[in-house]
Amino acid sequence: MPVEIQVMNIQEQLCALMALQRIDSALDEARRKYAQLDQGKKERALYEEAKAAHEAAQEAVRAQETILQDTTLEMQALQEKHLKEEKRLYSGQIKSPRELQDLQAEVEMLARHIDTLSGRREEHIIQLEVVQGREANARQKLQKTGAAYKERIKAFNESAALLRDEASSLKSARAEAVHVPEQAMLERYEAARLQRNGVAIAVVLENGEVCGGCHMTLARNQVQELKLLNSIVVCDNCGRMLCLE
Repeated sequence: MPVEIQVMNIQEQLCALMALQRIDSALDEARRKYAQLDQGKKERALYEEAKAAHEAAQEAVRAQETILQDTTLEMQALQEKHLKEEKRLYSGQIKSPRELQDLQAEVEMLARHIDTLSGRREEHIIQLEVVQGREANARQKLQKTGAAYKERIKAFNESAALLRDEASSLKSARAEAVHVPEQAMLERYEAARLQRNGVAIAVVLENGEVCGGCHMTLARNQVQELKLLNSIVVCDNCGRMLCLE
């Protein structure tokens, strides 16, 4: 028994292409949305800025700690020397007046130097507290900007995943829809989509009198040709193929 082959008329193929176009348009929209997703560029810039500021603040703390430590060690060394020389001064072992006078002068000089270092050390302690406060503020800002950047990336990944799933479903639907029309019609559709901003076919609106692509009134002869269902009718205004639905 011979197999009956069903041949689609032109309008049926155009309707099949219209269904394909809706899928393609949805794919285009999904790609557009994906391209416009906020990937946290602003948040990352703020985070990187805060990170650099925090690293600089940490370096300032380390530098000030080094200065304070060096001053403290120097002062401790002088204090030990002062104590040693003061013991010698009052030990009674030195009999020479000149030597006692020189030692007394050295002890007094050491005491003055220690006082100077002590004052300097207090200043270094105050400065250390200042830079530590700056480091704490910088660390807090880093944590805040880091959390904002992390949240933005999370939102991007969630939205991107949804769009990828949507695109995957649309591609599967397209893989089926693309086999319905004849190859020649499909090629004409693909070429027209490239030429007309992704919209190759327009549905006829308002009782078959208006192009759904440019919304211009169709000529009477075009309306008559459409009703014959056996020819491709193109809008005189926008150049899109017309489809009756």
